[in-house]
Amino acid sequence: MCYIDFSEGLVTVSHSMFAGNLQKHGPDDRIARWIAKPLKGRSRRVLAHETESSWHLVSSGVPWG
Repeated sequence: MCYIDFSEGLVTVSHSMFAGNLQKHGPDDRIARWIAKPLKGRSRRVLAHETESSWHLVSSGVPWG
C-alpha cells in the first residue's frame, strides 16, 4: 500500500496543470481521473461579519475539510 500526500504540493498549483501532468507522468488514466475529478468545477465564497461574497471558481489549491 502506498500513501501519497499531495496537500502541500497543490496549494498553488493550477488544477489543469496538475491533471495534465498526472495523465502524462502519473498512474493509468483511470486513477489520474479519480485523483483529479474532485478538483474540477470547485467554487467558493467568503463569509465575513454576516456578509457573503459571490461564488467564484477555484482554479488552484486543495479542498480543505
